[in-house]
Amino acid sequence: PVKAVDSAGAVRYETCTEAIKADGGNYLFGIDPEYTWYEDRDGDGVVCENR
Repeated sequence: PVKAVDSAGAVRYETCTEAIKADGGNYLFGIDPEYTWYEDRDGDGVVCENR
């Protein structure tokens, strides 16, 4: 399920798991607008880490 699509066409998923499954993730602080959509639990400046 898609939560929203922003004006640039970026898709916001309900969870990082969904974003990663859709080939998203590894959103960087200060670079990717998607970073602000998800919680950076370990504070390293990367969300939805797809290792």
